[in-house]
Amino acid sequence: MRWFERAVRDLAVGAINSSGALLLQQLPIALRNSRADFLALRRHWISGKPKGNDLDMVRLAFFATNIAALEAAGVPGAFAELGVWRGNSAKVIHSLAPGRELYLLDTFQGFPDEDCDADPIGGVSHHFQDVSVDKVCAFVGQSDRIHFVVGRFPDSAGAIPFDQRFAFVHIDCDLYQPVRAGLEYFHPRMSPQGLIVVHDYGSGRWPGVTRAVNEYLADKPETPVLIPDTSGTAVIVRQRILPA
Repeated sequence: MRWFERAVRDLAVGAINSSGALLLQQLPIALRNSRADFLALRRHWISGKPKGNDLDMVRLAFFATNIAALEAAGVPGAFAELGVWRGNSAKVIHSLAPGRELYLLDTFQGFPDEDCDADPIGGVSHHFQDVSVDKVCAFVGQSDRIHFVVGRFPDSAGAIPFDQRFAFVHIDCDLYQPVRAGLEYFHPRMSPQGLIVVHDYGSGRWPGVTRAVNEYLADKPETPVLIPDTSGTAVIVRQRILPA
């Protein structure tokens, strides 16, 4: 019977992948021994049907494998997410590293007009308004480790302790101005080997994201590494600063 199941699976995978529109692959080997845990993360990831998450398991697997690696390596520092929306990725991040301080930064009211006016993309001021901090808090969960920071960034950065350092930062705010501000704030505060993850870098839909990353890194030792998820996430690994 198992040969029949494998044959059906291989036929379905071949048909889906041959379409050129979808990519179907096995769960990464590193996650197979914790399949039940990954399925729990998937439930957080797709809860409330956020657009596109159900077809972006590569991105979820990236979070799971890389946060596990940071934990195993003991890279010091807090975690942060700039651009939270409904909290799906925030819940995943906290589930993977519940012992870390986690700062969740968002207006929780959609894009500020100032950021929309400064970005070449038009007609986006109504995006991501279907949310509130109370709803996100109820979904992500209550914990002394989770800190909700409400307001436009970087104006809201004063809520983070001045001497805080970071091991993992997820930037997902779509527009040039907040992405650039996020890089300017977090990059100098990253621990060596810490990760800055910038969503939408390679999608082409939000050119301000690509511009902000490229401009900021122009005189830095790091270069972005692209993850082949739906939107071409860019990852910046903070280099260890060596003595001159």
